[in-house]
Amino acid sequence: MHLLMLLLLLLLLGPCLSYLPRQNMENEQLVDNLSKTLQMILRQTCWAYNMSIFISTSYKDQLPLNEQRLVESVLTRSFIPVVPWVLDKQLNEQLGLRTQMLLFFVQNANQLITACDRNPRMNKAHKYKFLVIMIAAQDDSAWQHSQMSQIFAYFLHYRYNVHALLLLAQLEAGTVSAFTYYPYSGLGICGSTQALPVLLHQGRIEQTYPRKLQNLNGCPLHVIVWQILPYMRLHMERTQPNDRISGIDAEILKLLANKLNFSLVLVVNEPAHLIGGSSFMNGTMTGAFYMLQQRQANLTLGFAACMAARYKYLSSTLPYSQVEYVLVMRKARPYSVYEVMLLPFDSHVWLLILVLTTLRLMCWESGWRRVPLLNLTWNLLIFLLRISYESSIFMFVHNAPSRPLPHSLEQALAQDYHFITDHVTYRMTTLLPALRARTRILPGQPVDMFEQLLSQPEHHRVAIISNLNFVVDYLARRGEDPHRFVIASNKIIENMICVHFPKGSYLTSNFNHMLFLMRSSGIGQHINNRLKSSHLATTLITRLNPLQHSSDNVAQFNESMRLIYAALNCLMFAQSVTLAIFILELCSRRVRNRWLSRILERL
Repeated sequence: MHLLMLLLLLLLLGPCLSYLPRQNMENEQLVDNLSKTLQMILRQTCWAYNMSIFISTSYKDQLPLNEQRLVESVLTRSFIPVVPWVLDKQLNEQLGLRTQMLLFFVQNANQLITACDRNPRMNKAHKYKFLVIMIAAQDDSAWQHSQMSQIFAYFLHYRYNVHALLLLAQLEAGTVSAFTYYPYSGLGICGSTQALPVLLHQGRIEQTYPRKLQNLNGCPLHVIVWQILPYMRLHMERTQPNDRISGIDAEILKLLANKLNFSLVLVVNEPAHLIGGSSFMNGTMTGAFYMLQQRQANLTLGFAACMAARYKYLSSTLPYSQVEYVLVMRKARPYSVYEVMLLPFDSHVWLLILVLTTLRLMCWESGWRRVPLLNLTWNLLIFLLRISYESSIFMFVHNAPSRPLPHSLEQALAQDYHFITDHVTYRMTTLLPALRARTRILPGQPVDMFEQLLSQPEHHRVAIISNLNFVVDYLARRGEDPHRFVIASNKIIENMICVHFPKGSYLTSNFNHMLFLMRSSGIGQHINNRLKSSHLATTLITRLNPLQHSSDNVAQFNESMRLIYAALNCLMFAQSVTLAIFILELCSRRVRNRWLSRILERL
């Protein structure tokens, strides 16, 4: 009876036992091929570039038992002591800063999405490189390419990452093939997620993770723009996108489009009248930065400051430009003619005159008025005072003195100055609490603040906070006299300008590298100097204009005549006083005016 049961059991297990050696042999071949490929990548990519790797253990919950054993065999054979490994379902935040590559073992796209959603897109220092090993149980090429395309679409649209390598491990064939995707491949398809084969060769990083964004092959990028002169001027009535913008940052954007080979799709800021937008550390944003949060565009460029909130909730490049904010004031009111005449009379001069007058009266009272030496000394002192006064007046007139203006923000605050500014500039100065109580925000562009400054009453102490590019643009467009404004010598604050992208954008590093090259080669500074050069030409034409030259001569002649008229008025006043004294002396001769005679004799 037992013998019959044993024979029956052998008959039932016979097919399975005959299948196990063949299956183990196929798995052994796949394990061997996959281990060699993975070990090559670990040596030539991770070890060569000092990368740590995170291995997701989600396969223990997702894969069948046979595939789990296969994965563990691959990991055992591929282990390299010099490459740090982290095995877990979720990458720890602290370890994420020291990890550069994420490895997943899956059978289909849904398993990868489930495993990836537990881990962050990127850390504060860099974006991760993804290595996906898809163990394909189905020998269906169409199904395999469909799953790989879904995986790459997930990386592109949800993880915002183009650094993805997929190793297709086929169970039945025991082969391993490498695939990746090129979203800007130049085949007329932008945002492509088609799986393309990769020849790993020696497994170096330029072969496993090739550069994919150095040439965007004419694909469109949506750029949020707004008008802020002279950095960005909008001409939306024109047809060509490159003709719709001009200015300093517009030229930089066109250069980037030319170097990286992408086309521009301009997106107007919402609302359209808003200049840029605001950013707060709690994640609240407005304008262009809110649009980037909602992924309504690829980037924004146009005098957009580098701020901590934008680095936290968006992706930003390093600064490509640096702007200094300074105080801009009206030309100081000149002294009046009579003030100029009294300028030499400071406290020391008045004290000297008082002492000399007292000595003169004492000499007269003591009866020394007829001493020739004293009279000669007195006349010499009067002559020296007169010469000193005339030379002082000449020096004041020659140097065209004006009232002193502050050279720094501290001096302006000490002199009770108030400030007017626009919304954009005010956001730059929020870190200076001393300005809040004295700053008035006015609507308009930053260059419009100069008109507001000129419209203020002359006796008001008012200044604006601006930068030199705004000043130069206003003077060039309006043809104003540059001497109408005075710029304080000390800067108030420095503003860094960046390009901003949606959080985790794969375009950030490529743009950052290109902007660094442009800044290092001086291209940005060259573009910035064009505005100043054009203004210099306008200023020279104005100075060489004969009508302007004749008007300057008339102004100088009128200034000289004002001094002559003032001197004549002073002379007439002195003569009037002399005539009045003479009339009083004449009246004192009468008998009825004895009291007047006694007063004059006393004097």
